Amino acid sequence: MLAYAGPMATGCFVSTGRSLLDAIERVKLAESLGYESAYVTHVAGRESLTVVTAYALATNQIRVGPGVVPIYTRTPATMAQTAATIDELSDGRLTLGIGVSHRPVVEGWHGQTIDKPAAEMREYASIVRAILRGEEPPGGEKWQTGFRLTGIEPRPQLPIYIAALSPAMLRLAGEIADGVLLLAVQPAVHPRCRRPRSDQGP
Repeated sequence: MLAYAGPMATGCFVSTGRSLLDAIERVKLAESLGYESAYVTHVAGRESLTVVTAYALATNQIRVGPGVVPIYTRTPATMAQTAATIDELSDGRLTLGIGVSHRPVVEGWHGQTIDKPAAEMREYASIVRAILRGEEPPGGEKWQTGFRLTGIEPRPQLPIYIAALSPAMLRLAGEIADGVLLLAVQPAVHPRCRRPRSDQGP
């Protein structure tokens, strides 16, 4: 998984492996080495947002985030509420990575359906973004909510990254997200991630 974190910034993925405590130490090491961000995948082991919270509480500067939480595993209201809480705990260091995931995960594990991936991602991200900004959530076809944050300040600056592989999802990420998470793609071979040569300008 590749995380694009902006010019000259390097992120890493830190799996929990066999030991959560060892993983936390690896994130602390990444912070000491100057990494900009540390992500954890959302699989069938430890719950990713709980792990991200542990990473955040053990560090001071490195950004943390899931890479990525499938949108069909939580309502937009629950996702926004959880993200706002972790962002507060981390002093504004959360990057929320969300993705459509795959049918075996969404349907086999969680009993949900993927019907219109790009449209549902647009709807989901828009609702989460509105809640984090303290705004009225827009209406949707798959998700409807009147949820508003109460007792916690809105988090309008919290970045949302979208996992993308298809051209449609890449376009959507470029349109509505703050960043994109790519799977099994090296910067040197993906044209959108190549850094320009010095003779090409900025």
